[in-house]
Amino acid sequence: MDGEPAGLAIGTPSYDGLPARRDLISLWVPPEHRGHGIAAALVAAVVAWADRDGAREVALWAADGNTAAAAVYRRAGFAPTGRRQPLPSNPATNEEEWVRTVPR
Repeated sequence: MDGEPAGLAIGTPSYDGLPARRDLISLWVPPEHRGHGIAAALVAAVVAWADRDGAREVALWAADGNTAAAAVYRRAGFAPTGRRQPLPSNPATNEEEWVRTVPR
């Protein structure tokens, strides 16, 4: 596993065009690296970037049934908003928006 990526996260400006929001659009940790705090560190890095970029909140969409991701997001301070939509890559599955404020 040496030299292999231990995970990735992508943050972007808000897809909704909200100037004080940044979006966490991707988070992935390979199965062999899970359970070591990598996902939490990646989420924290995106939140830190959002803070440096002037954001007041970070949003993401979590697929229904992805309990591992939901646990990571909840521990990182995100909460579901109740806003739902079909998962773009699989419209038979739904996803829910989660948001957290950026600490100042």
